[in-house]
Amino acid sequence: MTILIKGITWDHSRGYDPLVATSKSFSASHGNIRLQWDKRSLKSFGETSIEQLAEEYDLLLVDHPFMGEAHEKQLLLSLEELLPAKFLAEQQANSVGPSFDSYLYAGHQYALPIDAAAQVAAYRPDLLEGSEHELPHTIQDIYTLTKRLKSKSSVLWPLSPTDLWCSFLSLCAQLAGEDFFDLKTGIESQAGIKVLEEIIALLPLLHERSLELNPIQTLNAMRDRSDIAYVPLLFGYSCYSQPRQAGCAIRFANPPSYPGAQKTSLLGGVGVAISARSAHREEAASYLSYVLSPDIQAGEYFDNHGQPGHLAAWTSPVVNQACSQFFSGTLRTLEQAYVRPRVPGFHEFQESAGVLLHEAVTENSSPEKTMLALNEQYRHCCS
Repeated sequence: MTILIKGITWDHSRGYDPLVATSKSFSASHGNIRLQWDKRSLKSFGETSIEQLAEEYDLLLVDHPFMGEAHEKQLLLSLEELLPAKFLAEQQANSVGPSFDSYLYAGHQYALPIDAAAQVAAYRPDLLEGSEHELPHTIQDIYTLTKRLKSKSSVLWPLSPTDLWCSFLSLCAQLAGEDFFDLKTGIESQAGIKVLEEIIALLPLLHERSLELNPIQTLNAMRDRSDIAYVPLLFGYSCYSQPRQAGCAIRFANPPSYPGAQKTSLLGGVGVAISARSAHREEAASYLSYVLSPDIQAGEYFDNHGQPGHLAAWTSPVVNQACSQFFSGTLRTLEQAYVRPRVPGFHEFQESAGVLLHEAVTENSSPEKTMLALNEQYRHCCS
């Protein structure tokens, strides 16, 4: 009898194609198991509760801020109860930065990093007019670059509500360290005020569509047009640095930061989890062992538009050659990435926080009042 495992992922080739490919090859050697993948929007992936999804699907691709809710409501299985300790130890030893630990909550491993990412910089070497080796290293360097570029190209910073929120957290972590976020009271006000002032000051120098676009829209525009030379912070997508995918040469680099920063940017990526309601938990765990193995991650997973979560792929010369050194060129950022809070209610707070910040930046509102409102909202959602 055929066992059907249902999975839910996010709607992008990076989140869908490698799962379909590896599911087919997995089923070829496990003849009685078939996997079916559905998709949801990227916005839903980052903001919508996983409670209903855990009722409908066996495998869930999830964001690490949901781990608190998953633990509180017992939505996901503790993987240490299903997978061998040796396998989990190998995964932890080959974590890209804090990716593995970001899914560890209250002593339980609720997901494993199938995909690793953080906010990095992106640029078009052909539009930097000989300045490729002078990429911004500090936040102040962004101002310098905007003045150096000719009028036909510019700096774009994707600051749609969700991405403004992510960049805001990245800069706060750079400025004040990871302890800037107090789990009881919220964000350290002085750090938040400084970052808001910085973003508001930079806005007039940025591409006019900065407040509209998300990372995927930004990278599509970089690929298809010639008016965006540099992006200081966005979630990296290795597929855009592969010649077979991109119509132009998009490159990725470590992002600019404040002097002396101990953190680089916000950790992203995707974890794969097993629903606590699954009737096929052993079979689902068997697929996890397969798709997260280093050979598959650096091979079939990457070859099908995936952005692996295993360090073997990030350090592979073959993989890096295929994507213009995307992984080796941004690995330092991942190693020093900031992990968002994972307390229950944080996903709800993220959604409202992005809208609040976007309105404040658009209307040039008082940073002091904005921080008061932001922390009040945090305490409402997460206390």
